[in-house]
Amino acid sequence: SHIFIQQSNNKKKEFLTNIIIKSISYLNKIELFDNRNNVSIISSLSNGVSNYLDVNDKFIRIQGMRIARQLAESIGQKITFEELDIYENSSASDITNSEPEYE
Repeated sequence: SHIFIQQSNNKKKEFLTNIIIKSISYLNKIELFDNRNNVSIISSLSNGVSNYLDVNDKFIRIQGMRIARQLAESIGQKITFEELDIYENSSASDITNSEPEYE
């Protein structure tokens, strides 16, 4: 997943993020913590979010923060990121346009 995160363009990254966020919103706590296959959805998503947050690219980190926030809300928690708040309160194109595009 690190390769996709780092090498796809920002539109693809944002599209994937939106799909993940929408999918999380349809799951309840029981489904998120269900570990029938020896790994829970929440565990897998947490590992994926870590991949997003470990990258130096600001746009990618923002997408990881968006997923983390939705995941936290789905389990009744609240998480805030100052960097995400700034991004959402400013012009999104400022960050998107400053990042290199990868095809």
